[in-house]
Amino acid sequence: MLDVDYFKAFNDRYGHQVGDQGLREVALVLKQHARRGNDIAARYGGEEFIIILQDSDQASGAAIAERIRYSLEALDIAHEGSPIKKVTASFGVAAGKPSEGFNSAFELVKKQMTPSTKPSRRVETV
Repeated sequence: MLDVDYFKAFNDRYGHQVGDQGLREVALVLKQHARRGNDIAARYGGEEFIIILQDSDQASGAAIAERIRYSLEALDIAHEGSPIKKVTASFGVAAGKPSEGFNSAFELVKKQMTPSTKPSRRVETV
């Protein structure tokens, strides 16, 4: 899961049309990294997106998240409301087995992504 950092501040500063365009650019980056036939990238809500990588473990999920993070920062979209001054995202990565169900891994990531547990605004694994 990824959450675009300080997105409300981005929308407030640049307007909703620019915010929507920024989210489309994020979605394109995700699509570029969800390459295999069974991979799924989707908007989860607001400024949150999820990527489901089938047949992947924790390490490969974290590596893909790191590549996505780098790709987003390479877009160099200005964001004066962010301490880094450009659009960035925070990531939560969890791996699970089909027998454990999707919800168990998803709930771990959601917990990791709550603002109180998201100090680094980078890639976190659970």
